[in-house]
Amino acid sequence: MQRTFISATLIGALASIAVIVPSTVSMVHALEMSVVAAGIETSMIAARAVTMGVDALQGYHLAAPMPAAAVPRLVRRLAISA
Repeated sequence: MQRTFISATLIGALASIAVIVPSTVSMVHALEMSVVAAGIETSMIAARAVTMGVDALQGYHLAAPMPAAAVPRLVRRLAISA
């Protein structure tokens, strides 16, 4: 899901958009697909996305863009801190 919808919905900025994320999540899950929320920039938005049923998150709150070769190092660091 695009950052505009995620951010606006999860921080409650736009009531009309608040219907879009949950209904889109339900529709995508009904199609047996996964939902990725892009633009996750705060822990509050990450937590609310997860409670709304989003399957995966991406955004600066989790990690800055990086080359593929750097991902294993990030995963090891996160595993150690968990």
